[in-house]
Amino acid sequence: MNKRGAKQPSERTRSAGYSLVELLVTVGLVGLLAAIAVPSYQDSVRRTQRTDAYAALATVADALEQAYINQTAPRAYPTNIAALGLSATSEAGYYDLTVSACDAGTLADCYKINATARNDGPQWKDTDCRSLTVDSRGGRTSSPDSSGCWRK
Repeated sequence: MNKRGAKQPSERTRSAGYSLVELLVTVGLVGLLAAIAVPSYQDSVRRTQRTDAYAALATVADALEQAYINQTAPRAYPTNIAALGLSATSEAGYYDLTVSACDAGTLADCYKINATARNDGPQWKDTDCRSLTVDSRGGRTSSPDSSGCWRK
């Protein structure tokens, strides 16, 4: 005869804690969320770091316009960024900068500034907008040709 409060041998007691199935389901859900969130986060970081190119392009454009205004005739835009007192690398170091004449013009009437992601930096993985270009006529292009590179 059983004493009062004693458990029957057929009764099972449940231990405190999580079962293996519960842990596997939790790990699977966390992995799924990470697989979705991490690429989105990395894309957001690349878009944010792209502002380094925008700022560098604006700074070089301002310096080129100032150098052009300060010249006497015949005027031409300089191609040597260092001669402007600027670095040929963007401030954060993500992009290399170059200046050249526009495709259908000369340095006397038009310049083109190109910011290309450095192949040893994090922006190299920004495959849609690896190269950004502005010109003195207000044109903005990107390479490979992606329309989302200049959105605000």
